Amino acid sequence: MIKFPAQTYSSKPLKAGVVTKCTLAFSMALLVPAPIMAQESGALEEVLVTASKRSSGVSQHDLGSAVSVLGADTLNATGIVDIDAMASLVPGLNIESFGPGDSEYIIRGINSAGESTVSVYFDESPITGRFVEDGGGKNAPLKLVDIDRIEVLKGPQGTLFGANSMGGVIRIITNKPNLETFEGRVDTELGFTARSSDQNYDVNGMLNIPLVENTLGLRLVAYSDSTAGFIDNNQIGVRDANDVERNGVRTQVLFQPSDVFSLNASVTYQELESGHNPRVTPAGFFGPGGAFFINEGSENPRSAAPGGKFTNTEFSRTAWDEELLLASITGEYDIGKGVITAAASYFDREIQRHQDSTPLNTTSLRDFFTGLLGFDVPPASVVQQPQDREVASLELRYASRFNGPLQTVVGGSFQHEENLFENFVINANSDGLPVENFIPEAPTSVTGAGEPGEINSIFGRFLDGERERVAVFGELSYEVSPALEVTGGLRWFRFDIQENQGNTGPDFLAGGGALELDGDETTSTYKLNVTWRPNDDYTYYAEVATGFRPGGTNVASGTAAIAGGFVPPTFESDELRNHEIGAKLYLLERRLNLNLAAYWIEWDDIQVQTVAEGGFNFIDNAGKARVLGLEAEGSLHISDPLTLSFGFNYTNAELTEDQPFVVGGDGISFTGQDGDDIPKTPKFVANLGLVYDFVLGGWDSTARLDYFHKGDSNSDFSSRDALLGLPNPDFHKLPSIDRFDVNISFQKDNLTLGLFVRNLTDEDLIVDVVSSDQDPFAYIMGSPRTVGLRLGAEF
Repeated sequence: MIKFPAQTYSSKPLKAGVVTKCTLAFSMALLVPAPIMAQESGALEEVLVTASKRSSGVSQHDLGSAVSVLGADTLNATGIVDIDAMASLVPGLNIESFGPGDSEYIIRGINSAGESTVSVYFDESPITGRFVEDGGGKNAPLKLVDIDRIEVLKGPQGTLFGANSMGGVIRIITNKPNLETFEGRVDTELGFTARSSDQNYDVNGMLNIPLVENTLGLRLVAYSDSTAGFIDNNQIGVRDANDVERNGVRTQVLFQPSDVFSLNASVTYQELESGHNPRVTPAGFFGPGGAFFINEGSENPRSAAPGGKFTNTEFSRTAWDEELLLASITGEYDIGKGVITAAASYFDREIQRHQDSTPLNTTSLRDFFTGLLGFDVPPASVVQQPQDREVASLELRYASRFNGPLQTVVGGSFQHEENLFENFVINANSDGLPVENFIPEAPTSVTGAGEPGEINSIFGRFLDGERERVAVFGELSYEVSPALEVTGGLRWFRFDIQENQGNTGPDFLAGGGALELDGDETTSTYKLNVTWRPNDDYTYYAEVATGFRPGGTNVASGTAAIAGGFVPPTFESDELRNHEIGAKLYLLERRLNLNLAAYWIEWDDIQVQTVAEGGFNFIDNAGKARVLGLEAEGSLHISDPLTLSFGFNYTNAELTEDQPFVVGGDGISFTGQDGDDIPKTPKFVANLGLVYDFVLGGWDSTARLDYFHKGDSNSDFSSRDALLGLPNPDFHKLPSIDRFDVNISFQKDNLTLGLFVRNLTDEDLIVDVVSSDQDPFAYIMGSPRTVGLRLGAEF
């Protein structure tokens, strides 16, 4: 939960009956803000956020919208170094993860296939993930080191942040070079995870050098970490298969020749390697079977392997390797009546993904192998997916600082994106590795088990495309009175897409010309907000805002026919409208900080994932949904050493009309029906944090206990076929999660010592679920109990 800034409040402990008094005070605050509630016992230190893109930032308490802020103190105290771990502290934020580098961020239940519904920014640079096969995932796993704060903006942010922010925005704000002080810090961590035979380590450091005092500064960050695997693959005999290594550097140079002009340049490079995905076949289930390994004599074909606790049953090693480069430059010029900001960035991310293709070989594509290709038994195969994505972005904006009641933010942006996605299916050996590099237009000759001249490069396809976005935007705010402010916003943008896709193998599928797709779309989003601040302790707001997400192309459209199916070449945009009211309150002589929100979202033409005959995934537009939600977060200072933080989110997200039938060759349709819950969207999420400050032997010490609960959800829309009433074999319950974390730190002079236990009770943390012909039923598992030590020093 959020760790709020230092505040001045009464030092008296809470007395008996405080709950009753709190309830009465809260009710009074919601109805008529009584003057006594605004009394201050001293000055209040505000948290400034830049979510509104205004020239001087806006207090989190005064901002008339829902935003959660995790500062450096909270990130350090909880040991959070990845966005994936933030969901336990931010109400309304949910994470779907298929492993490191392949996570989807969801805010307030806006969850579906297609483009991402949450925008991600690293300072001024957009780094939102895009997954051409499944949608919304592949967010960059940048490590959170030397971070000033993270802002999570909830609800559509279309006017200031554009497409893909229909659910919200996550902004990562780094520490900038200090132009006055030479300083540095080194942190190390050693940990041990249950069920793993290896250990975890983390080393990171920061060095700040004022090259020219008050004018030119350099800030360097470097890190290296290794996370031990805890899942064993019993089909190919690999222990601790899902280990992860990550290394990175970040360099920033700040040039500030005067008080009115600054220029900040930054370069970040990171590489990540994961040995295997974190999928687990549950006990009582079996992985794929009936396939054979190339060049393997005994046990061919190999039988299905039994599942079990922390057991993977795939025929292939599903490694994930990636490199990313982010370069940016941001200039700010204060012209007195406002600030002009220009930001440019270049983001390049290369991924080499591996996936087990064997389940598809033995189900939907069995006839392809035993018929067209002539195999007696389908082989074990691995999918290689090289992907390269480059994004160049520009934004120019002006944020006013007028003396009167009128303020504005206006600007324009341009983004050019290039994508290359390739998909190679290659036969695997008994080590789970491809038997050869992919050979385009391989001959379809099958004479035995992997003899020379046979087909081992089974299938290949590609998608090569470009996208451009151009937008102009503006917000206008007017203070009707010192307490009342009205804001209106509008964004116009154009989206252009041009893509080519085709097949590269085997010989009878390759060539024949690529399928060329192009299109464009022009649309706009708007926002209307009314904010009332009757005094310094209360902020109330009401808002209506829209969000938009562009459409795209289906990479499988040119190849689905080989299995007798049809995949539409494109899918359309979807949009939503959010209605929200909220309150931000300081109560009980500012001991209690309470933020409340209620929202109602209407979502049209939802982008959903469907499976065609042959097991090919594709995205289509289908149906409408409504999301109703309540949200609260806050902090209660119980006594001088003891603080309680809390948060909860209730979301009821369901379809409000039937989706069109997509009927497979067996006459069964599992498309969603009116009233079905949106998949993988828990109705209730809550967190509690208890922080106790004390002094031990001259060391300033803090003990922190965090609890996180996420309710259960469903893996698919419908549990039964819409036509025949047959059970949906891919409908599963995603169990609830209850997790406790403990962090204890000791600080003296320039040294920091720490102890931590993550997942204190060693719960089975099931973070996601997959189930289809291509992906047999499996859970995505979080780490078992992890115990560790931290040591840090600053200079």
